[in-house]
Amino acid sequence: MNLTSLRKYFSDKEVIAFLGLSKNAGKTTFLNWFLKNTNLESVGIFSTGRDGEEYDLVGGHEKPKVLIPAGSFYVTFSGEAQFQSPFVDILKKTKFKAGGKNLWIIKALQDLEGEIAGPASVAEQEILAKELLHSGCKHVLIDGALDRKSIALSSLVDDNILVAGATFGSQDEILEELEYNIALGKIPTKKFSFNCKKVIVFKNRTAFETDCVSILGNEKNLIKVIDDHEADTVFIPGALTANSFKILKNIFRNKIKSVIFPHPLHIQMKLNQLNSLIKYTDIFTLEKFPIHTVSVNSFSVSGNHINCDDLRNLAKKKFPEMRVIDVTEAVK
Repeated sequence: MNLTSLRKYFSDKEVIAFLGLSKNAGKTTFLNWFLKNTNLESVGIFSTGRDGEEYDLVGGHEKPKVLIPAGSFYVTFSGEAQFQSPFVDILKKTKFKAGGKNLWIIKALQDLEGEIAGPASVAEQEILAKELLHSGCKHVLIDGALDRKSIALSSLVDDNILVAGATFGSQDEILEELEYNIALGKIPTKKFSFNCKKVIVFKNRTAFETDCVSILGNEKNLIKVIDDHEADTVFIPGALTANSFKILKNIFRNKIKSVIFPHPLHIQMKLNQLNSLIKYTDIFTLEKFPIHTVSVNSFSVSGNHINCDDLRNLAKKKFPEMRVIDVTEAVK
């Protein structure tokens, strides 16, 4: 891994999200590696929820602390702020909470091991990220999640880093899930000036708004609307799941020229289904899902470890366009 090119790439990225394919993917371990090796200037750090606690609240296993560089801003609970008080400046209490506890912004006066936290909703995370930027941070790092309710959906995010750990499954399962998400990240965006809360069908750019806010359970009604209007394009405001795709497969293949989603993460299906959808019709989204970096972690908290050299080398071969990082690999 060439650190010079890595630092250069992230030097102009303001908001960076770290997204695990599953729980215990190794995000905190990679976040620590990233903070140490990129040495970005004026960093702000927070989490979707809580990270850096001594023990996992669900599994009970020991967890790594977040290694916070001197001069960094981070978001945490009042108890952490008080515990670290000799080594931090307590800057302000935010208007947000996590787990019912108030969240504070503090600044590390020296390198320290800490616990980070953050609000759960995308809207609150966006506000907090902007607040950190306005406070003087040049970069905001968010320990996030990979789902339809995460910071990954925000247009504020300049880049998403996928973190894949052996806890997710077998080597083949990890590579398939990475391939799926990387494919989502390549979907082009499209400008849209219509109501984005309801299903809309189009015929030759003429719009017909429906009363449907979700296609789940309404697939047959959607097929009828498409047939009635002889539509060639459809905007879906919610999720397209594997089950919905099975029902709508023929309509996508034979009648729909393009389908538009709010965000790539609204597409929730298997890789082979996504490949079929891409083959049948053009896909667009309103928001981008930029992915240029992948971290692979061969360690599993359940003991199902994977050979790190095999996982790293296969990932690099399969995704040559990605920066594939393994924290166990030598750097230069």
